[in-house]
Amino acid sequence: MKFRLTLMLTAALLPGLSLADTVTDWSRTILQHQPERTLTEAYDALAQNARTAGDTLLGNSTLTLNHENGQIAGREGVMNFEAGLTLPLKRLNQGEVYGRLADSFSQLSQTQQAYLAWQSRGIARRLLDAVAEKALIARNAHQRLKQAQRLFSLVESQVSAGAGSKLDLALARQRLSEAQARAAAAEAGLNAARALLKAWGITLTEQRLTALLNEQPRAADLSNLTAIIERHPRIRHLRAQLKLSSAQADKAAWEARPNYELYLGARRESADNTPDDTLIVAEISLPLGKSSDLQLSRAGAALTRRENAARLAVAKRDLKQALIAAKAELEQARTGLAPARAQLAAADEALKLSEQAWQQGELSLRDLLLAQQAQLDAALNAALAELAVHKAIRNLNQQAGE
Repeated sequence: MKFRLTLMLTAALLPGLSLADTVTDWSRTILQHQPERTLTEAYDALAQNARTAGDTLLGNSTLTLNHENGQIAGREGVMNFEAGLTLPLKRLNQGEVYGRLADSFSQLSQTQQAYLAWQSRGIARRLLDAVAEKALIARNAHQRLKQAQRLFSLVESQVSAGAGSKLDLALARQRLSEAQARAAAAEAGLNAARALLKAWGITLTEQRLTALLNEQPRAADLSNLTAIIERHPRIRHLRAQLKLSSAQADKAAWEARPNYELYLGARRESADNTPDDTLIVAEISLPLGKSSDLQLSRAGAALTRRENAARLAVAKRDLKQALIAAKAELEQARTGLAPARAQLAAADEALKLSEQAWQQGELSLRDLLLAQQAQLDAALNAALAELAVHKAIRNLNQQAGE
């Protein structure tokens, strides 16, 4: 009886399913579980509040009403009325200050959305890598189990017919027991990966899993690292934070300026037996010193701006290094793919010859089992080598901000 069962871990890609669609779908679901997504609404509200504050001059002005009556002091008939408005002069250009602040909050809201979407794609890619690896190991383990079951049945039939030895049957039973344990452990690992997906609200079907294992992702173009870095979602978000801290520092510097106040009003003085007098009152208040609290706030805001500028520069440097490392990782993974495939081809040929020799009585069952194990190991290594290339491509794309 001829016996041959070879592990196959790749097949044609199912129509209508692609890795890009999976990463996009998963990232959208993951995004809904990101607590930081509510910050965009807060940034939008702050932007609106800043615009309103910049357009409201009277909100920083003071209305003064004054009435003097001389009756209590024994000067009956003497009454004075005064009404005036106090205007802080530096508030005359507050629209420009608050306008920059509002624009900064609006930009931060936009970059926050893109940044969270990129982070969600990164989580999706890591989940995809983990479940793909567990799936390959599980499929290999189940293939080992099927192979062991068929071999055990074959040897058991030979022993029953008096053509096999009890030692062969014991070896086949041992291999079956090992395969069952391996398959159970591999299935548990895959179930754990599925459970992690479910925690993010993602349900993985067998059809989608098959598509993931057969997709060929496309690597990002790294020909222009400077452009990639400048448009990267993280860099854009840090740049928006720097812009906001600059606007806040400008506002703190503006707040720390001397608060000159102009008072404009009218005063009416009246007394018995004399004509009423109406006076126009103009008054300027000049502070003699500077507020230490405002100066401290100004220094703190300036420090925050410098910290954000340094954080942006460090992020650009780290991103450039990460892109170079990701490219090298991809090249290394691709280098290991050809030897793994060659090893699999050699293991396939060795298994074929071993099966023929065993069927002709020229090879022991123990040697056949070794050949089968070597072929299954080579098949798993080849599949994992291809997966390593896919992982490297996904990591490169993530580092590139895609």
